[in-house]
Amino acid sequence: MIEQQAIVTQVDGSNITVKSLTQSACTSCASKASCGTSAYAQFLPKREITLKGQVEAQPGDTVLVAIEEQHLAIASLAVYCLPLIVMLGLVGFFAESNASGVFLAMLGLALGLWLVNRYQYYLAQFISQPTIIRQC
Repeated sequence: MIEQQAIVTQVDGSNITVKSLTQSACTSCASKASCGTSAYAQFLPKREITLKGQVEAQPGDTVLVAIEEQHLAIASLAVYCLPLIVMLGLVGFFAESNASGVFLAMLGLALGLWLVNRYQYYLAQFISQPTIIRQC
């Protein structure tokens, strides 16, 4: 299992909303000034997730959240492969020249990324949700 500490931000019955506590490794990296990942980490919003909780927690408490490795691998595969499959499918079926192939490749990649973003909730239903293991 992959475990991560999180802080409870809201409790609503059995639903517990948590936010990750760990900072990006980019803050201590020597090449953070010239790295694109560091720039993305600064601008991406901190996301919260609502989980079903079996733990008695209050806002401000620290909890341990876990997810199975295999489920994370399946989710990563879907996020990376779906845009590529859409891109290659468009190029393979509809490209008639190099120029149209390049255009269709960019269009297919954008469409695949949009599909992943749009239907991420439904993709997440195929994997198990993270669970709160215990209160820290």
